[in-house]
Amino acid sequence: MTNNVQLPDSDMWMVRAERGGMYIQDFLGRREVSIGWGDVGPINPTDSDDDIRHRCAVEYPGEIHGWHIIRRFAREVKIGDTVVTYNPGERIYHIGIIQSQVEQGPMAFAGRHSGYVRRVEWVSQISRDALSTYARSSLGGQLTVFHINTPTAQELRQRCLGESIPVSAHDEIPAPRPEVDTEIVLGTTDILQGYIAQSDQFVEDAISKLGPYQLQELVAGILRAMGYRTTISGPGPDRGVDIFASPDGLGLSDPRIFVEVK
Repeated sequence: MTNNVQLPDSDMWMVRAERGGMYIQDFLGRREVSIGWGDVGPINPTDSDDDIRHRCAVEYPGEIHGWHIIRRFAREVKIGDTVVTYNPGERIYHIGIIQSQVEQGPMAFAGRHSGYVRRVEWVSQISRDALSTYARSSLGGQLTVFHINTPTAQELRQRCLGESIPVSAHDEIPAPRPEVDTEIVLGTTDILQGYIAQSDQFVEDAISKLGPYQLQELVAGILRAMGYRTTISGPGPDRGVDIFASPDGLGLSDPRIFVEVK
């Protein structure tokens, strides 16, 4: 995978590798993106939305959005479309091109039996830190599969070409905005979870920009919030101990905590 890649002028989709990107290595290593709900069975051209919804309700009671995600992944995503998935551990968006129609069968993921798969040629990757706040915000949230909006898709195309994109002053202040899918009616819980997920990502964004001494102060602040008293090592050799914490601040009471901040 490399940059300076010309992406096709096609629809662009986000397909998540589950919560926390737990299946990202399967996506990349097997050159695919996939979703679950495989017990719904094959999706045929003659199946109506009501058919898919009914089968999903039978196999997965209480799963109100699954049928829509299956239909979108199987019918709306096309060969030649661009697909994006996120590795939160490395803060990298991986970008590929859909190479196959949807296939149903066993999935590589441990503990999962059957799902829907599309083959992918992975062609590029972009650091989350290289994106504007607007793009980072629009790529956050909870939905497993969603259509990426036009401004964000355009920014990703420009980044893949190696073009720099000016960040406007108003874009410096993050404002959580969950991805919008007008065909899914989100309940209060869904909306709240979307905001929480995006807020977590923005906190991660802010932490990733801290310098070493700022990070020490953050960790020490967390320990103080937990009820400990802390001493922070100043600049210079510290023998691997950046923060000392204990209930009394003197180390006379257990637990005594020695922290090295990386």
